[in-house]
Order: sequence, then structure tokens, then C-alpha cells
Amino acid sequence: MNRIRLIFASVLALCVMVLIISIKDRANARSSTSSATSHTVVVEAPPPEPEPVLLSIDHKIKKGQTLGTILQSYKISNTSGIVTAAQAYFDLTKIQAGKSLTFTKFDNEVDYLSLSYAIDEDRKLVVELGETPTARLDEAVFVKSLVTIQIHVTRTLWQDATEEGLRPGDIARLANIFQWEVDFARELQHGARFMLVADQHVREDGGSKKLGDIHAVKLENAGKTHTAIHYVQKNGEEGWFSAEGAASKRPFLRSPLKFSRVTSRFNRKRYHPVLKKTRPHLGVDYGASRGTPIRTIGAGVVKFAGRKGGYGNFITIDHSGPYVTQYAHLHKIKVRKGQRVKQGQIIGTVGSTGMSTGPHLHFEFLVRGRHVDPTKVDVPTVEPLPKSERTAFFAVRDQWLPMLEQGKDPVVAEVDTE
Repeated sequence: MNRIRLIFASVLALCVMVLIISIKDRANARSSTSSATSHTVVVEAPPPEPEPVLLSIDHKIKKGQTLGTILQSYKISNTSGIVTAAQAYFDLTKIQAGKSLTFTKFDNEVDYLSLSYAIDEDRKLVVELGETPTARLDEAVFVKSLVTIQIHVTRTLWQDATEEGLRPGDIARLANIFQWEVDFARELQHGARFMLVADQHVREDGGSKKLGDIHAVKLENAGKTHTAIHYVQKNGEEGWFSAEGAASKRPFLRSPLKFSRVTSRFNRKRYHPVLKKTRPHLGVDYGASRGTPIRTIGAGVVKFAGRKGGYGNFITIDHSGPYVTQYAHLHKIKVRKGQRVKQGQIIGTVGSTGMSTGPHLHFEFLVRGRHVDPTKVDVPTVEPLPKSERTAFFAVRDQWLPMLEQGKDPVVAEVDTE
């Protein structure tokens, strides 16, 4: 009996030992698996930071704003250093309302890198900001070519010439060529045609273009043809001459305003809008905005400059011979009594002083003390080219006239950085 118990106890002990060993093996297996798994975990790297983006911020300058106040709004404090750096190229204290200052910076930075300002259509000032600002002038590079340009006036000379690529300064130059022959305020008619031979400068980057030297111009207007050839004489004097060699320049311009409109003509029995009665209107009224420059139509001496009753601010100029011109209702007078003036000199600005219903220039022309219609007055011409110049002039004329007549468009390209 005891022997049976001993055998049973031995078997039981053996079973317990097998169970313990089995449990340990399972635990070790789990530990081994866990350890192997931990070594195969892949940790993903963080995504790369995006490249910084260069921002360009345009600030349109408002009336009354100064460089200092604008810079303060962008938290830029070194105004004096920026002005000093730019001084060699442009005075930044004279920035104009309506134009823009352009600032650059990276999107992930606070500080600005640079500012730029377009001085004109062809020049841009760039100031690199920093502890010590530096400045440079970026100028457009142009390609020059000899071209013919046609302008057909269907709206206004200004609109149609702009459409052909002319800048405001170019249009003024074109009008000045015929300023002794055509009053562009009242005589330029719908359908008029200009043909010109000129050097044209086109920006190398494909941007804007401008006129260089104008060599010859033809204007067809109101059934008449006006031709002007540019010629430099042996003594260095230059000017515009007709195809026959007659000088275009005359003692008097056709109008005291470059661009305007006639609002009231010369009339000895005109109904006065202020006095409400018939009264002679002994001049021509040109409508224009207040501040428009007024030029004297001829050289002379200022005989009166000041206030004169219903004329308001008034100027009288005595010219050579029996001629006197008078300018009324001015906003500002820019000459004084006794002063000598040159043809085309600015003597004042358009206003509405005296008996006036709105801004305009009242212009009078007197011959031997008698008022005459300024649009019909017969004025003398100047002497033609001397005989010693005519052969050289005709050679120049014959170079340009075929291009005007046929619209020939030769192209002689060259780089021009002017």
C-alpha cells in the first residue's frame, strides 16, 4: 500500500515539473517575439520644411503720405539711411501720390529685403535694406530702329497716338512741330492723318517703346497737307522746314494752350452768360482745367500783370511790330511787368477769376490797338533757309520724303542704352 502511494507521489511531482517547464518556455517565447518585434519598428522622418517664398508687396502712395510714414507702417525704422543711400539717384522725399513703392521679403521672415520705386517708365530705383542700406538704378535697355508710323485721328490725337505706342511726351513733341501752322484745339479734324519717320526705341525685355529723333512728319488735315523736315544748319541751328525749305517756325504760335477746346469764339454781338446781355466778345475762350499751363504765343515784353476788373488775373504782352496779346481769368500769374518773355514760355495757369462761369482762358489779339479774331489774324512768316544751306537741306529732304509718301519701313537695329 505504501509502495503505491510513493509511486503516485512521484508521478504527481513529475507532472508538476513538466507543467512548470512548459510555462517557462512559453514565457521565454513571448519575450523573444516581443524583442524581435521592437527591433523591426520603422520610424518615419518628419517632412522637409517648404522652401521660403519671396513676396513682392506693392504700396500705392496716397495723397499726403511721406516716405517716413509709409516705412513706419511696414515697421522699417531707418528712413534717413534709406534716403541717404538713394540720394545719388533720386530724392525719395519727393515720391508722388498715385505711384507705388514695392517691398520684398520672404514669407517666413519678418524683415524686408528691399524697396523699389519707378522714377519713370525707363528707370527704377532699388534700395537693398539692412543695417547699412545700399541703392542702385535699374535702367531699361532699348533696341533702336528706323521706322515709319501712321496715326489716323478718329477720336482724339491723344487717344489714337497712344494706341500707336506714343508716350505723352512723344505726342507733345509731335504737336509742337506744327504749333505754328495748326491750332490743335480747334483745327485738327476727325480723319486727320499723321505720317512720321523716326527712330523708335523698343525695350529689350519686350516692354514699352518710345520715340527717339523725329526726322520728318506729314500731316493731312482739312484738305491741306503740311510737311516738316528736321534739319541742322552748318552753324548748329536746327529746326523744322517745309519741303521747299521754308521755316516752320513763325513769330506766333497758333494757340496759347497745347491741348484744349474752344468754348466761345470771337463775336462782336455775343450774349454774355454773366451779364445776361449782348456784348462784344473780343477774343477766343479755351476750356481747360484749373492749373493748365498758359504759354505766350510770341516773344515780347510784359506790359501788365495783375488784377483787372472783370478780366480777373490778367496779362498783356507787347510783341514786335503792331502786335499785342492778352490773357484773362488766370489762376496764377508767373511773370511780372517789364519782364522779357520767349515764345512758348509759361506765363500763368488757367483759372476762373473775374467775371467767369468756370475755368477757361480768354485770349485776345490786337493789331495796331484794334481787336482781331485770333484764329484769323494774318501774321508774318520768317525767312527761308539761306541759299548756302539749300543743297544740303534738299539731300536730307530727299532721304526722308519717299518714306513719308510710300510708308516705307526700313529697319536698322542697334542696341541703345540711352
